[in-house]
Amino acid sequence: MEVDFQAKLMQSETYWLNKLKRVEAIDVLQGNTLSTLPIWVANDRLRYFQKLTGGKVEAAFSIYVTLYAILIRRYFPSQSICIMSDNVGDGLDTMPLLFIPVLSQNATVKESLLEVKDEVESTLKHRLPRRKMPQLNGLKDFVAFSLVVENQNNEVPVAGLALMADSLTDGSLELKMRFNEKFVNGYFAERFVAHFEKMIVDLERNLQMPVLNLQLSLDYEEKLLLNRFNNNLSDFPTEKTIVDLFEEQVYRAPEQLAIVFKNTRISYAELNRKANQLAQYLLRRHRVSSEEIIGVMLPKSSDAIVAMLAILKTGAAYLPIDIHYPKERIDYIIKNSRIRLLITNEPSQSEKEEYTNVSLNDFDYAAFTSENVTIEISPRQLAYVIYTSGSTGVPKGVMIEHTSNVNMSLDQVKVFQVTKDDKVVWFASVSFDASISEILMAFYAGGTLVIPEEDVIKERSTLVSFLKKTQATVVTFPPSYLSLLSDDDISSLRCVITAG
Repeated sequence: MEVDFQAKLMQSETYWLNKLKRVEAIDVLQGNTLSTLPIWVANDRLRYFQKLTGGKVEAAFSIYVTLYAILIRRYFPSQSICIMSDNVGDGLDTMPLLFIPVLSQNATVKESLLEVKDEVESTLKHRLPRRKMPQLNGLKDFVAFSLVVENQNNEVPVAGLALMADSLTDGSLELKMRFNEKFVNGYFAERFVAHFEKMIVDLERNLQMPVLNLQLSLDYEEKLLLNRFNNNLSDFPTEKTIVDLFEEQVYRAPEQLAIVFKNTRISYAELNRKANQLAQYLLRRHRVSSEEIIGVMLPKSSDAIVAMLAILKTGAAYLPIDIHYPKERIDYIIKNSRIRLLITNEPSQSEKEEYTNVSLNDFDYAAFTSENVTIEISPRQLAYVIYTSGSTGVPKGVMIEHTSNVNMSLDQVKVFQVTKDDKVVWFASVSFDASISEILMAFYAGGTLVIPEEDVIKERSTLVSFLKKTQATVVTFPPSYLSLLSDDDISSLRCVITAG
């Protein structure tokens, strides 16, 4: 008998040592332990749960562990699912229990319940007194998730989240969470325990549902999503074009600074004059027609902005082409878009071009009037064309109307609270749609567009110096670039927009 006991003991110790190898410790944060308000689940809403458990603590515990693990996977997809518990069954001298539910990728709730049932039974089978494996007593210090069942002790230590489930004498269930305020906030914890309640009440209905497809939204959340968040209608000037909004800013504040580029500072009035002069040239010399696509192959600069506005003022459509693109891609875009005019800083290099090269280096602004162009432009007219990256096939030209941009960019001005006092950085490549967003967000608000040279963006230190020197306030960074910057690097900015 003694031999059998010792063999069982060694087997259990081996079981726990192997299990410990699978534990991914968390960095314990020093924060206050707080509690959510309790949620009471009435007896009549727990009939299926009671039918499955038959009043057995171990059976109830299997369901608790399963639903808790499913929620952990949904809320913390990159976190290993390790659940620690101190109290299942009788023994007071037993060590903490650890559950590591696997949850197969496409498993249903029913399949997950069966998998976790085996895990719970195996864990209980290998229970040990604390004195046998003292190293397990510190589990609570590095496992993020705890499950406390039938325990009125409110001083449970918490490294991350502790779900507490207590059966009451009337057959109802009390649920609440203890949480480390440095791990999650109170709103998160309240939502988490409310979703746990929904899962246990809807258990019968969800048995055949894949765990990754479970509908967790609460009634009030569904109403919020459908009625409030989805109510995104907002008035915007549907009769206005990009040209209208820009010229309104010129009229409103002609001497306001529109562009800062290197040592050049251009007011709204001067920018408007230059754009008008180039537009008059395009209309008179090249007979530009409405919605004709005109290419611009210039580096980020004040000239590029003049070219864009001039094209729009003629009623034609702007097509930016990055000068750093491979020749094959440039040739493809030119051919595919069928442009006959390309605005650059360089004279044409080929004798057999299918398009006419317009070199701004050779352009005499003074030869043309600076009065606003009097061409009628419809809001539904084509404004610009942006070619996709082509990462999933051949690049395609996406055509954007004036009204679409007005809708989007005015909303960005509103959401990011851009004003005439802001200095917005033109960060994105000229060929990305984000560049037009940056440019027009600044102009619609009457702010200043600050333009870094291409080489400035390549080095973190030069960009940081640029931001501080120009006193930039609004910038859009890709997440990869933003991750290279410290808090001090962006301390002078009022608003950082990131997406990717």
